[in-house]
Amino acid sequence: MMRQIWKSFRALYFASLMMLIGSGLLSTYLALRLAAD
Repeated sequence: MMRQIWKSFRALYFASLMMLIGSGLLSTYLALRLAAD
């Protein structure tokens, strides 16, 4: 039981981490593009 909870939690954690990294890269890219303009 505990193992299943941990497994789903880890998947959720990795998903949110990827979203955080993705949005960070996207905002950095947009900021650099606007600065270069």
